[in-house]
Amino acid sequence: MVKSILLIVLSSVFLSLAACTETATDMPPSEVGTTTAEVSEAGMFVPVEKTTTGQVVVRSENGRTYLEFSEDFQTSSGPDLHVLLDIASTPPDAYANIASYVKLGSLESARGAQRYEVPEDVQVADYQSVVIWCEQFDMVYGYAPL
Repeated sequence: MVKSILLIVLSSVFLSLAACTETATDMPPSEVGTTTAEVSEAGMFVPVEKTTTGQVVVRSENGRTYLEFSEDFQTSSGPDLHVLLDIASTPPDAYANIASYVKLGSLESARGAQRYEVPEDVQVADYQSVVIWCEQFDMVYGYAPL
């Protein structure tokens, strides 16, 4: 009897949820596909001067491009840390040539998931790595080849 009641309750909950779910065929044609996200590249961080681990993916979403760091991303804390896109698959020891990279912004956190928007005029395909860089000491903490 308890199993029957439980089965009835679960069935009604499932049917209620199914009725509330909007499918692509229920949406107006203008909204179908507008929230799609596509991963185009990915890389694993490798340490250089400091331990740096985790994954980065390049995701296109609604006409914009983002770099997304995984939940398990981790690097050492430091002053003036930035996220760069570099034209080289292995970044240089020092950044004397500022034309070789694009700075996407300050590192939000030394650990955990985070997201950085790539400027519209930057083509990620022109870059070979994502770099965690300390500008104050011109030091590469780690990088992820794409």
